[in-house]
Amino acid sequence: MLVPVLAVPVALLLLGALVVVCAEHKLLALARFTCVVIGCASIYVGPFIAISGWRFLGSGSATAVLTMAMIFGGLCLCAATLVLRPRRRIVATAEDVALLVRGLRGPRIGRRTAAEQLAAIGPAAAEAVPALAQALADEEPEVRRAAVRALGAIGPAAWTTVPALRELEQDDDEVLRDLAAAAVWKIARPAPETD
Repeated sequence: MLVPVLAVPVALLLLGALVVVCAEHKLLALARFTCVVIGCASIYVGPFIAISGWRFLGSGSATAVLTMAMIFGGLCLCAATLVLRPRRRIVATAEDVALLVRGLRGPRIGRRTAAEQLAAIGPAAAEAVPALAQALADEEPEVRRAAVRALGAIGPAAWTTVPALRELEQDDDEVLRDLAAAAVWKIARPAPETD
């Protein structure tokens, strides 16, 4: 009779292992779906596990099992919606990129937003590299950070900015230093070998 109490947690652990394997192999849709299944199973099956646990283990243990199942379920649902959400690139035209480049010369919030949108566009925003390089010297830290993220997202096409990014690795702003180091890695990393 103790089998139902142990079977569900073991099944949830196996599903958790499936999530890790799926995430490692870039099967994010399946990993997200599995997280939702684990979360719902933990939340909705938790009371039944608690009742079974109460019969076999006593009332204090049943409450602990229910609480753990609910917390575990909530964490899995959060993982499904936050951690494993797919990152999508924005499809943009040359006119869109040119408009965002003009936005880099506007007010502070506009400059930051323009740089963030160029980061979302990624490698297709390569023609914005000179304007983003100028934004690295902006007086507002948020704009500089967004420009660094955008250059990293653009990747190897932003190779001319590597010296300026290397200088930012010595900046007083710790977040900016970390972003600059990550951007340099994204820009300068070797291309994957193809057979």
